[in-house]
Amino acid sequence: MTVERERIVSLQILRFVAAMMVALCHARYLIPTITGGAGPVWFWNGAVVGVAGVDLFFVISGFVIAMTGPFAARRPSAKVFFWRRWRRVAPVYFVISLPFIVNAWRASGLSSDELIATFLFWPAAGAKVVTPYVGVGWTLCYEMAFYSAMAIVLIGGRTRRNLAIGVSIVAVLVATRAISDAAWLRYLVNPMFLEFGLGVALAYGRRWLDGLPVMVGVVLLLAGVAAFALEAASNVGDVVGDPWLVLRGGNLWPRLALYGLPSGVIVAGALICEPRCRGRLAELFAKGGDASYAIYLTHLVAMAQVAALWLAIGAPREPFLIVTVGSAGALAAGLLVYRLIEQPILRDLKRLRPIRPPWRPAVVAAAEPGAPV
Repeated sequence: MTVERERIVSLQILRFVAAMMVALCHARYLIPTITGGAGPVWFWNGAVVGVAGVDLFFVISGFVIAMTGPFAARRPSAKVFFWRRWRRVAPVYFVISLPFIVNAWRASGLSSDELIATFLFWPAAGAKVVTPYVGVGWTLCYEMAFYSAMAIVLIGGRTRRNLAIGVSIVAVLVATRAISDAAWLRYLVNPMFLEFGLGVALAYGRRWLDGLPVMVGVVLLLAGVAAFALEAASNVGDVVGDPWLVLRGGNLWPRLALYGLPSGVIVAGALICEPRCRGRLAELFAKGGDASYAIYLTHLVAMAQVAALWLAIGAPREPFLIVTVGSAGALAAGLLVYRLIEQPILRDLKRLRPIRPPWRPAVVAAAEPGAPV
């Protein structure tokens, strides 16, 4: 079995966990919306750690992109690689963005900056940073920048040369960031990209990880989860997970230490435990992972509908019941969007192929890998 065709069940399960962590974090906002109060302080503060789901996503993405790109058994061309990543992320996101864009247009008109952030995944506008119309889409700006960088590494099949050029460019950007506070530099020279690098490092050491005993993986999983639990109990605060802080390139080193490193430990543990991720329960959670992208993109809208319905019917104002139902609503909506929108779009797009240059058909055909992960 080639790497490109491999379905890593443990990572699919982690994707589901990451999506629900983010959903749980945002579900806490349903409490003041419905009850007027923040609910138990310990829960309100602890739920902030749910934003670490984004960090988990970034580490997983770094691993998967490396395994389907530079480290693939049959390395794809830059064009094929980028097309596959773009079709996996962008079309579904654009479809989900349309209602937000229409509502913004009706309310106050459209913003060119937000349109650019939405459709070109570029959150820098002059001296400021902006989020896409779908607020959680800020993470996709980082994903797309990482995909682009990996595609550049694959250009012409000269991986080492391209990597050296890329490292030089990054060094120049870092040096420029030291003397400039331009918004585009705050975006590109951002410590959050190191989480993708952590995933790449795990991909590089995949064979070594596969040789470790499963018990080592269990210990790593428990250590990562314990770190998150300790941080939840210690009230790490909203500032660590504030998306504006991320986009603005603020002091994110604490986030990397508190969320990024435990995420890397958890992903490493999951990879080691992969041989044991079998059975109906594992497959059930893995199917949730298949829908994790849809859950992530739609959970805020789903929760808004839950809040409106809750207030309309006068349901009990019990904080934990509100959070539970809100999270369940996010899960249900994500699964529905996955089945009705995301799956059909992906199925149709997989039938398309990027146009091959007529002057190099043999080279590109030989470089094209099998089905993507």
